Amino acid sequence: MQLGQVHHIAVKCWDVEVLAGFYQLLFGFDPERRFEDEFGLRSIWLRHGTLRLMFERSEVGGSTNRTFDEDPIGLHLLAFQIGEDEHTAWRRILTEAGCAVVN
Repeated sequence: MQLGQVHHIAVKCWDVEVLAGFYQLLFGFDPERRFEDEFGLRSIWLRHGTLRLMFERSEVGGSTNRTFDEDPIGLHLLAFQIGEDEHTAWRRILTEAGCAVVN
């Protein structure tokens, strides 16, 4: 048996709507599905070509415990390949969107 391409990447987050909006606005992801439960919006799925991102509401942390001073397990970073000549443009776009950009 062989593994195929990655089917999806699931990311736990506190605010599903905000994070999905970020990927839609800055990277051109298209909305695919939304899931609600008795507590509200639970998940948003986005697509960009064959890549699917699933943003899932975290049940841990809530609105009063939103620091990153611990080092929990889970997805740490999602990086996209860009052309060498696009670094400056992407840095500007991300900085203007309020993102911290590090080397």
